[in-house]
Amino acid sequence: MAGCLSTVTEMLAAMEALSKLAPRGGKRLGETAKALVGYCEDCAVECQKHADHHAVCKECLDACQRTIAAVRKA
Repeated sequence: MAGCLSTVTEMLAAMEALSKLAPRGGKRLGETAKALVGYCEDCAVECQKHADHHAVCKECLDACQRTIAAVRKA
């Protein structure tokens, strides 16, 4: 689960940065959102390993997948 902790921590930091930038609509917002997809993809890979055993991992996996889909749609 050490890999999970590491990727979740990175994903959360990236998500926090995006949440602070999004309301401002900065010129690099799109680039930041695309980078966030990479963090969410990494996190989803780790969450998938534990999703059948831990509800929190399943919830995180689902959230990452929804975020990836939303950013790609935008």
